[in-house]
Amino acid sequence: MRGPLIVALCGLVLVQLATWIPHYLTWPYWADHDVFATIAQGWDDGLLPYRDLLCNNFPGTIYLFWILGKGFGWGKTLPFYAVDAAMLVALGGILLAWSRRRLGGILPGLVGYLTFLSYYLGLDYAHAGQRDWHGPFFAVVALLTVQSWPGRIGRLVSALAMALAICFRPQTILFVPAMALAIDEATRRPGESAGKTVKALLVWGSAFTLFLAASFLPLVLAGVMSDFIQGVRLTAYGGSYNRVTPASILMGWISLIAPLRMALIPVAIALLALGTDRTNRRLALVWLAAIGFGSLYKPLSPVAHTYLNIPLMLIWAVCLAVLAHLVLALARQSPLLQLTATLLILGLGGTARPEFCVTGPTQRALAAFRQGRWPDEKPPGYRAGTVSTSGFYPWQDYRALIDHLKHRTTPATKVANVLKGDPAVTSPATRHSVFPVESMAWLRMLSPEKQADFAQILAQTPNAVVVWIPSEVGPDPKFKVDQLVAVIRTHFEPDVQFGEIEVWKRKAEPEPKAEAKPQIKTEANRADEASSSFP
Repeated sequence: MRGPLIVALCGLVLVQLATWIPHYLTWPYWADHDVFATIAQGWDDGLLPYRDLLCNNFPGTIYLFWILGKGFGWGKTLPFYAVDAAMLVALGGILLAWSRRRLGGILPGLVGYLTFLSYYLGLDYAHAGQRDWHGPFFAVVALLTVQSWPGRIGRLVSALAMALAICFRPQTILFVPAMALAIDEATRRPGESAGKTVKALLVWGSAFTLFLAASFLPLVLAGVMSDFIQGVRLTAYGGSYNRVTPASILMGWISLIAPLRMALIPVAIALLALGTDRTNRRLALVWLAAIGFGSLYKPLSPVAHTYLNIPLMLIWAVCLAVLAHLVLALARQSPLLQLTATLLILGLGGTARPEFCVTGPTQRALAAFRQGRWPDEKPPGYRAGTVSTSGFYPWQDYRALIDHLKHRTTPATKVANVLKGDPAVTSPATRHSVFPVESMAWLRMLSPEKQADFAQILAQTPNAVVVWIPSEVGPDPKFKVDQLVAVIRTHFEPDVQFGEIEVWKRKAEPEPKAEAKPQIKTEANRADEASSSFP
């Protein structure tokens, strides 16, 4: 339990990460990444977010792409995926430190980390690197930090992490009840009054409020705070985008907890906690609150995207670590029972080889990096999956399109991405969008009534190219862009083609004829006209 098993599990973690990270760095942006990266680049060039470039999300991911763009250059996908991989590695380090300091050994933390790796390393490019992983990551870090370092510094770091979580995703406010319980557990010893807890909560709350306010300061300084509020209102309950109802919340919640391995783990933790000491009961209560409120994250969200499963899976993985700790504590007198129970818990959500832990793409990626180039093969994560628009276009066609826009058009050229499969185009090509958004996804999902405005903008943009498939139906046959099509056929003509994807350039429109200036007739002119005129 303290030697070979830990070594074996640590070795498995390293093998999984080593066969995933190299090719993960070569993955393309998903449509959501294109949204934030396009806004970040536009902001750097003077186009204001939420005003000139529309958005209905919190700004955390925009900040991240802005920092990466300024630090490493625009249009590069590798830095983003490197940061995402670093966050995943950091989660492991924090989990193991928490497990050692709070649970008495690193084994429970290893169980939880391997469980989450088994899930995350099986996500394709439409699900990995999402803000619904980044926000909950910071929220879980906030909880783990308070439990591991219960002093003032730990509380301040925790407040900062929770502020970052909400800056990425407002739904992470659901972690606050668990946060309050964690602060109480870390501050007040059994039998003491609640006075110390109240004081600690006030300090934490004040720091959290200041950090959260600071996270919106860039928007205030840019003068777009009112535009931000207006953009977020598009996702309000009762709108055309947000179709959440009490019935859908209930049904969504039931579907999440219906698998017994998901629903019964909190029950098992609660039952085992009753048989242990008060300290372990308070520890268990924190994570029972986290998984209880966290299970509402997806049902309460405006649209039930599949990547909204990530927060619950993250909390569930930590809960398995808590379960392993409680079992180890109760079966202390029986090492064989400890080992058996640990292996069974690990088997609930763990796997030896997640889907994208593959050696071939990893070796090809490493070989390409050594030669200073990009791999030619399609990245494993670029595939057709549960999202209808994922992997919608052949990889070679998509990559050739991006290379053409990036190297065969000028930086002043604007791109109209009219492809209905929502590929990331503008940000990897480092070109601004013709429209106030990166693609047609905004029209399809949020404001289809704005098509006439988009068509007018396209008609009035001189230095532009259109990326589209003229006869494309797309994943949603009901979504039609007839007004845009009319403008494209009137003002643009075919230029180059990659598979079915076509790039149309602006037609050479004739110069407007100069108006003839009226001549001032002199007496000599009139005499000439009179002499040359017929009777």
